[in-house]
Amino acid sequence: IWESGAKLTVPSTLALGAAVAVLSSVLPYTLELMALRRLPASTFAVMMSLEPAIAATAGFLVLNQALSTTDALAIALVIGASMGAVRSQRGARRKE
Repeated sequence: IWESGAKLTVPSTLALGAAVAVLSSVLPYTLELMALRRLPASTFAVMMSLEPAIAATAGFLVLNQALSTTDALAIALVIGASMGAVRSQRGARRKE
């Protein structure tokens, strides 16, 4: 256990840590900002509201993580709200 501290300063470990930092936070944040510039704000908002539901579903399918009944209900409610938001946007456009 005590020897692992020295291994953290090895250049390959530092490079791996930097790569994980960039790929897990900087890259997604940059892509979200690019999407925000290109998409209508309402579309971007719907996509962002679906992000946690998609992540939980991916964890369930790919990593075999358990979803509680509350989690599944929350995902269903988020998807339903997103569908309602999209439908109301379309209805507002047709009235114009």
